[in-house]
Amino acid sequence: MKNIFNNPSPYFFILLIFLFVLISFLVQENLYLFEQMKINRGEGMFLYVCITIIATVIAPISSLPLIVIASNLWGWVVAGILSIVGWFIGAAIAFELARVYGKKLIQRIINLKLIEATSTKLPQKYTLLILILLRMFIPVDILSYVLGLFSTIDQKTYYIGTAIGIVPFAFVFSYFGTVSYHYQIIIMGITIFAIGTYWSIIRFWPSNK
Repeated sequence: MKNIFNNPSPYFFILLIFLFVLISFLVQENLYLFEQMKINRGEGMFLYVCITIIATVIAPISSLPLIVIASNLWGWVVAGILSIVGWFIGAAIAFELARVYGKKLIQRIINLKLIEATSTKLPQKYTLLILILLRMFIPVDILSYVLGLFSTIDQKTYYIGTAIGIVPFAFVFSYFGTVSYHYQIIIMGITIFAIGTYWSIIRFWPSNK
């Protein structure tokens, strides 16, 4: 397991998707157990946002499976909004840490080789539109560190693009956490295909540098 977390691979992200579907099934079938825990609604939301922030900064820990619990407890719209808040704050922290402290600190938080490999496959210059599109397809934590370390993107463009780009992802996964388990199997297959395509591009496409 140590190698999986130190060297994230497609299998790691596929595992996350599998856990997402499995947890969704378990939560939907046993939602009453979570409701009986009687956790204060406000405290629960605050805790969820905090976990999401930490998971974004300390990659490759992921809060993705927790979206299922949040969306079933509070509704997918609320869960989506909370996810946006957590991911945005986490992305801001990751970007600023990378921009201010550089590789010396970042290599203690995330696999630096993964960040460097990803950076060679991305554009040299970033417009707002490009950043928004990348936010929809590349994990929040990885892209944040890449941009902080290897780009000259200005903060205004970064924050606006990040805020817009994570919205579809947040609401889509929050909604999927509430749909039927059978539909989620189809969604899992599509997502696994997308992840495989992304990692194939990262691994086999020629470098821009």
